[in-house]
Amino acid sequence: MEDTHKSLLLRIRELLFLYGTKSITLDDIASRMGISKKTIYSCCPDKKHMVDRIVKDYLAAHREDAEKVRLQSRHAIDEVLQMARLARARMEKISPAFLFDLNKYYPEIWAHFEQYRTHEVFTQVVRVIKRGQNEGLFRADLDNEIVAAMHLQHIRLLTDPGQQPRPERPVGELIRHIISVFLHGIVTSKGHKVMAEVNNELTQAEQNNVDT
Repeated sequence: MEDTHKSLLLRIRELLFLYGTKSITLDDIASRMGISKKTIYSCCPDKKHMVDRIVKDYLAAHREDAEKVRLQSRHAIDEVLQMARLARARMEKISPAFLFDLNKYYPEIWAHFEQYRTHEVFTQVVRVIKRGQNEGLFRADLDNEIVAAMHLQHIRLLTDPGQQPRPERPVGELIRHIISVFLHGIVTSKGHKVMAEVNNELTQAEQNNVDT
């Protein structure tokens, strides 16, 4: 994302994520942001180009975040739980309307989104499983690619329109269940202990944030 357009596109992204792409026009966006359509056209000649840039920039940010978490995390379980927290923070800002519209009206852009998930996210999951195995936290008898593919199917509950069994439930609750099922199915006895310790740390940290 070019620096000159970064702030503009981030503000536009907030609106599209909230209302979807179909129900809000470029005139609506300009009006809500208090700018002219000419300013919008300075970075995006049309709406499709705008959506494409926003999705690509979003995926690039996800890629950067995943690498930062990998480098900063203490172990594989910490990495999985940190990524889950990031996913929750991100998904809470994206309405089902945006995902529905992206799938229906911009199939080529949705395909790019799908490719990122099925290739890069898949690779990320395989890698963290291998890391956990090397650390003695994840079972050594697992077929990493099968487990990663199964996990991706669960992740689709978050992003594919109409897939959520109970869409009225908070996205954070869905993420918590997905990660719980994933980790409990692959951890060793050592991993169970480490997971309990990390969850206690997170609970304490959340409580401290509430108190302050």
